[in-house]
Amino acid sequence: MNVSYWMKNKKNTISYPALEKECDCDVLIIGGGISGVSTAYYLAETGNDVILLEADCIGYGASGRNTGKVSAQHGIVYHELIEKHGKEMAQLYYESHQKAIDTIEKLVATYDIDCDFKRCDTLLYTEEKQQVPLYQKEYEAYETLHIPSSYISSHQDYPQLQAGLQMMHQAVFDPYSFVVQFSKVVSEKGVSIYEHSPVSELSKTEDGLYKVSVNGTFVHARYVILATQYPIVDYGNLYFSYMYCEQQTLYTAKQKKTDRMVSLSTDTYPISIGNHQDKHIIACKSHRNGYEPNFRFPSSFHTMIPNQLQTPWTSSDFVSIDHLPLIGKLEKYNDQLLFASGFSKWGNTTGIVAGKILASCVQNKPSSLRMLFSPQRKKGTFSWNYVKLNLQNAAMFFRSRWIHMDDEMPEKEEGKPVWINHHIYGAYRDENNELFIVDITCPHAGCIAQFNKEDKSWDCPCHGSRFTYKGDIIKGPATCSLSSIHEDKKVI
Repeated sequence: MNVSYWMKNKKNTISYPALEKECDCDVLIIGGGISGVSTAYYLAETGNDVILLEADCIGYGASGRNTGKVSAQHGIVYHELIEKHGKEMAQLYYESHQKAIDTIEKLVATYDIDCDFKRCDTLLYTEEKQQVPLYQKEYEAYETLHIPSSYISSHQDYPQLQAGLQMMHQAVFDPYSFVVQFSKVVSEKGVSIYEHSPVSELSKTEDGLYKVSVNGTFVHARYVILATQYPIVDYGNLYFSYMYCEQQTLYTAKQKKTDRMVSLSTDTYPISIGNHQDKHIIACKSHRNGYEPNFRFPSSFHTMIPNQLQTPWTSSDFVSIDHLPLIGKLEKYNDQLLFASGFSKWGNTTGIVAGKILASCVQNKPSSLRMLFSPQRKKGTFSWNYVKLNLQNAAMFFRSRWIHMDDEMPEKEEGKPVWINHHIYGAYRDENNELFIVDITCPHAGCIAQFNKEDKSWDCPCHGSRFTYKGDIIKGPATCSLSSIHEDKKVI
């Protein structure tokens, strides 16, 4: 995948070895993003023996690819939280994320983390008149929850704004620099961190411990925490039917003015704008994984951002059907296997929240947040959102098979589906004219993966699995790589 703006401008280079020998620990954390590193931090603070594994490099997933917003303003959510879960739970949601901002600020100050953390206000806005009543209703929720905010109907930087909600005391930072330098803090507290250490198998032994296969060796742990965006094992819980993978493209642009408010539109074609030094960080083109986005910039965009968009990269995250993250036990009656997923693109704060909850689960400490974010909560089975999502997945399954194919191989730096020996394959020819042909039938549920031109990857449109053009798995819910034209599938 393309590296992000943050990775290109990284302040510090910190690397960790790959796991090469068998070892034991109290808690094994799989995933080196903000949620995994923060969980390791809270567990190390109380003396637990912790190992953290990252399949790639620390922060190379969604944690190092976002707009850098550190906010409790997660779209139009608070009036729905009050309606569905009550005022107390809605208050808890806001306060947990606001406290996460305070936590990040404190960590930055305590450990001298150089990540350009800066307090600011954020703006949620719309240019569509039909959304104005929704904003008025959301503002009523803000007032009910005593959220420091203001309702605005015009703004000089957003000439076509119809309604907006300004939330005070939020922040921005460099997320990649934060998580990388935070991992150094965690390492110095005694956590063993290993990069380039993908998990290939996870099983429970007769003595009640987990045995995890990594790089040809094993880790034995009493607790396993999956901080991997989507859990690498599911055990029949069908979490893929409660979440979908959404991808977006991000750009930078030179700022016309350096004090523009950090913002997010909720329009038909939403745009999120963050700030860093002299750059805007712009996220747009949100779409289901595996398909080209149907997107156009609003007419006001080039007035707001007159400078050329540069250095595109992509990011993806899982969105739950009720827009609440799933944090806690993977299985209802198993206290030893935990996970965090469904952050809905708000992982900078939710990752900190998840770290606190997961650590409290291991330590068997009470947490008022567990009920709200529990994976075992009533997840809306057979609700309209659940039915709609899975009807869409079924439609995508059939649509993915109705793609145009021929037996012509691709041109240089082109990827396309091809028909070979009565079977669908994906072919990509790299810049050196080397041809890679893999079976693009997703091993998770049989959808046909689509070629992602920006990342040069094969992406499944049904449940969000991603693979390199060589067939290696990038992310689940698939648990094995794509096979080449003459190979069997490679189980991870």
